[in-house]
Amino acid sequence: MGTYLTTLGAVLPVFLIVALGFSLRKGGWFTAEADRTVLQLVLKVFYPCFIFRNILGNEALLGGTNFVVAPLMGVVAVGIGFLLAWPLALLFFPGQRTRQRTLIFCLGIFNFGYLAIPLMDRFFGEGNVGVLLVFNVGVELTMWTVGIFILSGTGMKGAWKKLLNPPVIAMALAMSINLLGWAEAVPEFVQTFTRMVGACAIPMGLLVSGCMVADFHRSMRVREGLRTLTAALLVRLGLAPLAFLGLALFLPLSLEIKQVLVIQAAMPAGIFPLVITRIYQGDTSIAVTVVIGTTFFSLFLIPLWISIGMGVL
Repeated sequence: MGTYLTTLGAVLPVFLIVALGFSLRKGGWFTAEADRTVLQLVLKVFYPCFIFRNILGNEALLGGTNFVVAPLMGVVAVGIGFLLAWPLALLFFPGQRTRQRTLIFCLGIFNFGYLAIPLMDRFFGEGNVGVLLVFNVGVELTMWTVGIFILSGTGMKGAWKKLLNPPVIAMALAMSINLLGWAEAVPEFVQTFTRMVGACAIPMGLLVSGCMVADFHRSMRVREGLRTLTAALLVRLGLAPLAFLGLALFLPLSLEIKQVLVIQAAMPAGIFPLVITRIYQGDTSIAVTVVIGTTFFSLFLIPLWISIGMGVL
């Protein structure tokens, strides 16, 4: 119980920031008109700086195979979610292709960034955040290719272009500097600048996530909600964590990647797939139910799964 409460105490601040974003939107202090500017800053300035600072000179990424195995495991992790969700989508929504596709997509994509990063830092140290970021490359690769194919059913045309973005460019630059052995040559003022700017990424990302939940939560439909929530809890907060911890336990992975799997195993469904679902004309009600349902229950289950995972390690 002591370990659980300690872990819960570490998780609560993250959820409080999301709740703050929700409240600010409802109170009219963080308007929808501000979203575009804030998201542009987070995705094109703050987050790339955060990535660069955490990967540059990171000892866990200077040698060995982490920079290859970590993204591969990201691909595997998302694939597991898709495969686990597939039979439940067919069972709960027979003949309803749009709802099936949306459910599979949303259950396959976990909250791999803004929620996972501060927890990774809290439990396993800042140095391992860089490995998590490289792991996330595989997650994004699968989301924008296989995930879009599943959600839209019309192929992956144009999805590959989304992979060429500022965060990926920042990661490639930092990894290249590491591989060339130039990390120590990067001026201190550059490292200080990226650290200070990058510090804005996670809090602002969590605030915007709370705003997005506030915008979409009215789309929930009660009739389909119980079936959707049942599938979401079973897959995202039950079977997927077991599968992730199984990978960490039985595969010959580095300790850093095992620790990443422990954190990602505990994650609820990702919030950004709400936006992708709307763009690709999926069922928004399904997506909202999955995100809000798993996020709410994960507040109580994240400490449990992390405690179990740390025991596995």
